Amino acid sequence: MSKFNSKKLLKTLTAGRGAILAPHINEYQRRGKFPKEWNFTISNYREDDGHFHPSTDAFLKPSILYLAKKGLLLSPNISPNLRRTFDCGHMWHNYLEAIMVDMGFVRPDDVEVYTTHRIVTKRGSAMGAGTGDMVGVNIPGHGQWLVDIKTMNRKQFDQGASEYMFKKWEAQVNCYGDWFGLSNMMILAVCKDSPHDFREYIIPPNQTLLDEIYDRWTYVAQCLRTNTEPDDDYLEASIDLQGEEGLLPDDEL
Repeated sequence: MSKFNSKKLLKTLTAGRGAILAPHINEYQRRGKFPKEWNFTISNYREDDGHFHPSTDAFLKPSILYLAKKGLLLSPNISPNLRRTFDCGHMWHNYLEAIMVDMGFVRPDDVEVYTTHRIVTKRGSAMGAGTGDMVGVNIPGHGQWLVDIKTMNRKQFDQGASEYMFKKWEAQVNCYGDWFGLSNMMILAVCKDSPHDFREYIIPPNQTLLDEIYDRWTYVAQCLRTNTEPDDDYLEASIDLQGEEGLLPDDEL
């Protein structure tokens, strides 16, 4: 298995493509014609809907997913530093989404769109759920896009997404693209440290990845229905990027 090369990934994702969204945001801000104020809220709590979520569940082993859905895993405490990281990430989401709405690139109803999606495979069915940051963003000359916002610190931003980070992004955005019926998908990464630069990651559709995620989720859902502990080796081969990060609260940043 070849070693993951984040610099090569950055070059591949942007090869032959100039930035298509960030220049419009920059030009909007350069003109300086804004609403009188930006108003948004940051939620401190989110209820568990019991469904499978692309942002947290895409690569968890069946045994961990099974315990999580049964409520048998203890949620780690969120440190003050991590809480501030989450809140700053949500601030950036709200800020950029408000800008995009004022630009006329996305409708207010297509921002932070929560959806559920029934997944059916040979193993049975499962319910997926999640929130698309911006659905159906109209980028002049480039059609409609699913745009997901991610914040990165300067070191992450300059180095590019790690293998773990990129696979999480790819899984999350592919699920949302499938559920919202969009094949043009992008991560709009923003550097949290000054200067607050943008980087666009174009995410291609990956049906093989979707099939594996859906197969794992429906397998675990069937185990839950029959109260049967799952076997982590139910497939001879599977993507397994589970590490310490996998059990942290979802940042969705």
